Amino acid sequence: MTPVQGRSYGRNSEPSISNVKCSTTRHSKEDSKGNVSFGNRAEDACTEKQTQCSKQKWMDQGLWVEENSHEGVAEEAIHGPCISLWSSNLKKILICGSGLLADGYDTFVLHIVLSLIKQDWAGPSNTETTLVHGMLLIGEAIGALSCGILADYLGRRSMAVIVVLVLTTGALLSSFSESLGSLSIYETLAIWQAVLGMGIGGQYPIAAVIASETVQPRVKGCTIASVLSMQGVGSILAGVVPLLCLLLDANFEFTWRFSLAFIAIPGLICLCLSRNLHETPEYLASRAVTENKTSSYDQVLRLALTDPDILQGMAGTAIPWFLLSIAFYGNVLFLPHTGSELNMDTRSGTRAVTDEAYTTIFLAAIGYPGYLLSIWLIDAVGRKQLQIVGFLVLAILFSCIGGLYDKLTKDKVSFFAVYGLMFFFANFGPNTTTFVIPAEAFSAEIRATCHGLAAAVGKLGGVLITFVFSEFEGTTGFQYLFWLSAVVSIIGFFITIALAPGYSANEMTELQRRFSVFKGIEPKEKKKMTRASDRIDMGIIFEDVVLD
Repeated sequence: MTPVQGRSYGRNSEPSISNVKCSTTRHSKEDSKGNVSFGNRAEDACTEKQTQCSKQKWMDQGLWVEENSHEGVAEEAIHGPCISLWSSNLKKILICGSGLLADGYDTFVLHIVLSLIKQDWAGPSNTETTLVHGMLLIGEAIGALSCGILADYLGRRSMAVIVVLVLTTGALLSSFSESLGSLSIYETLAIWQAVLGMGIGGQYPIAAVIASETVQPRVKGCTIASVLSMQGVGSILAGVVPLLCLLLDANFEFTWRFSLAFIAIPGLICLCLSRNLHETPEYLASRAVTENKTSSYDQVLRLALTDPDILQGMAGTAIPWFLLSIAFYGNVLFLPHTGSELNMDTRSGTRAVTDEAYTTIFLAAIGYPGYLLSIWLIDAVGRKQLQIVGFLVLAILFSCIGGLYDKLTKDKVSFFAVYGLMFFFANFGPNTTTFVIPAEAFSAEIRATCHGLAAAVGKLGGVLITFVFSEFEGTTGFQYLFWLSAVVSIIGFFITIALAPGYSANEMTELQRRFSVFKGIEPKEKKKMTRASDRIDMGIIFEDVVLD
């Protein structure tokens, strides 16, 4: 990429963000209407210096194109904003998306791992299978909520490193699972999956808010959806990794242990790159407003929980995610049962596991283009509209499978066609939009908290269906699982219409003002917040040298 107007070079002459010192000198300013607003001259200058320093460092890495630059306009005219986004922000998307890759990978690889373990060990029982899947989702719910709160309190940079460490540790410990005392190997695996889940869950708010706070509003949706698309890459790898091990004549034990340890590889790569990750300027500006001015973070939370607009926004982002998870995870749990339900379960040993891996790759590959279409059309169609259509189509597909279950299970091609379309429209719809909307709608001071809350509530939906799944497996029948999925999709359709925030990229700033805890504070503080926000050019900084 060639230099563009507005970009300067010369990093050595730049002051470090961390070296900017803030004093507490107060000043006042009279506007054109005679109103006096009080501020902090040195602290405002500090905030401006920090954000400008951040933007300059981002520009030096070739990741920033000015809004009015001829290069940016020409590139978008040829390729479109999303293609331009990928060409300039691929490094950032890969870093932020590594945790989502681990999420998609572990969610789809677990049933293959359990099939491999039972080749050498007794079991697993229905209770042990439920425990392994359930503990992963419980860990994700805990990680999403706690890390979301801490990301607003401690900062995005600190929590980004912590969650990657937890994720990597959980993956490695899972690969070393053994029978310990009275605990079976499956119960030990469930414990380590909970640790891994806390790391994966923590990645949800961290990755989403960093992606949201490092691009201009016109490409926020594309960027956040691109980060989530790494989940689809992980889903495909979940079948590829164990399949390659078996095709290379690896034994069952090595295959399942390596398949679990593989999650640590993107985590370790992300950890190395995260050393050079610096705080987003939008977060720095939000802290400049809250610290020693309006309130502490605890008071910010109390203000948020008493604001009707913010509460509605929380409900509109969390409830659809909860309903989607019931339908989505229920069908992920059904995946290893496709062979028996379609009368294909006649093989054992290596052939049975490879068939399971091929099925996983096939269904994940059908679903992945849904992510790509979401990236391409999220701004053209709109977030809320995409979620509404997605829930409606899912309800139709689930109803078709539930109503025609006996006929479809006798025709493998028809069954997999409809079943695969379910994954496609989940990704091209609510699976993407439930991740994107809370990262855009809320203002910076509560953005990670609200996203973490929505993700945690969503994962609880997965926990719920996990612990009742055995009822469909044993007595009720799987066709009723699809009817349940159809019902929750219809509910998600109406909840989205009633509660989900509806907005375009041009309306994002106004929406964030509506979902801000500062809209009711005294005018002098509101004016101060506006000045800080107006100076922000969102950016993420990757350097060769780590700044303290």
